[in-house]
Amino acid sequence: MTSKRTVLQSENLSRRFGGLLAVNDVSVNIREGEIHSIIGPNGAGKSTLFNLLAGRIPPSSGRVIFEGREINGLPQHRVARLGIARSYQITTIFRNLSVMDNLLVAAQSPQAFNFWRPALSFKDDLARARQTLATIGLEKKAGQLAAYLSHGEQRYLDIAIALQTNPKILLLDEPTAGMSPVETEQTVLLIRELAKKVTVVLVEHKMDMIMKISDYITVLNFGQVLATGSPEEIQANPEVQRAYLGGGH
Repeated sequence: MTSKRTVLQSENLSRRFGGLLAVNDVSVNIREGEIHSIIGPNGAGKSTLFNLLAGRIPPSSGRVIFEGREINGLPQHRVARLGIARSYQITTIFRNLSVMDNLLVAAQSPQAFNFWRPALSFKDDLARARQTLATIGLEKKAGQLAAYLSHGEQRYLDIAIALQTNPKILLLDEPTAGMSPVETEQTVLLIRELAKKVTVVLVEHKMDMIMKISDYITVLNFGQVLATGSPEEIQANPEVQRAYLGGGH
């Protein structure tokens, strides 16, 4: 079987915050069409790594490479235009706008808003927004204020906003945070559906979900890579068992 190509990678990536080395010499390969999960305890460096990959913060050393191009130091909006989008652990929706308007605002970000854009392009944005809402299961609430959505629906809207930029890679930061078991299971199905069209990189604390949904897993510990591999390899890894899966201390 032909191996999948690497679309996003970090090489010896590090990030310091004063005396704290939050990410330490991390090399990760994200392959096209996979669900790649990044796990580890609080403070392991997961969100910092996400911020580095998305261009929200620059690395102290090392490189981030997207489709063969080094993207170190590019601002977040430039990285988004290249095709890397992310959701956040805390939703970033516009609560006083409708669900549809949230997506139409998001559609402007890859190209920067231009008042003189042709009217047809707004029709394209609207059509894409409708398609995205159908994918995410919110099409019947397009006209509703985002503030009135349930917690789970607001999480889905946050994902929809990221999708509206038509990304090649979708970074999801704890998409099931605060969700019930039923909502979590629905989100697993949604992410699997999304992964048919976009490469997904996932940070999550729910271990059962991670093992069920992931093609590949990277384990971080104190800012360093502890282990990488398939879910089966991660479950069988003695160091991971001791540190994260309750196999001893």
